[in-house]
Amino acid sequence: AWLVSQVGQTSFRRRAKTWQLREPVGDDLIARGNALVNSTVVLRRDLLMQIDGLCEAPEMVAIEDYEAWIRLAQQGARFVRLPSVLAYYWKGGGNTSNPRRLLSSIGALVERNREAFDLAQRSTDKYWIALAQGEAMLRLGDYAGAIQKVSLYLWSKASWRWQAKALYVTLLAYRFILIRLINKKNN
Repeated sequence: AWLVSQVGQTSFRRRAKTWQLREPVGDDLIARGNALVNSTVVLRRDLLMQIDGLCEAPEMVAIEDYEAWIRLAQQGARFVRLPSVLAYYWKGGGNTSNPRRLLSSIGALVERNREAFDLAQRSTDKYWIALAQGEAMLRLGDYAGAIQKVSLYLWSKASWRWQAKALYVTLLAYRFILIRLINKKNN
């Protein structure tokens, strides 16, 4: 999907981050995060009914689609990524995502799918969870919490990309802490 950030936007350079899921799909979804843009997914109704549809619990708002993909994968559903860009995704504000909701939703997601996450934990670390939590904490001004969440991955066996993202969040958090200290000293 092309990312749209302005009303009337006519040129598109940024695409939503998606990828072809690896087998076993459930483990890949848990290990690497959501690879599917909900508005671009086409699936058979009977598959959705097989998992009792999307979870409508308030704590799952903005992550209910990802949780459904995990449950579908556990049922053996196949996922195919088309290489063509066939949709647009609005990123210009007013979306349901916010940092507090994200932190709450990730916790609810892991809790609702505890068995799947525990099984996947044996085979892989879920760096995306710590990074998403760290970025949300950074946006909320919890700089120490952000550093704590992502710093474990700075020296881990994570790929250099995950380590670079963790370093970026850590450096931003320290920058904001320093700015606070300087402002406090000057006042």
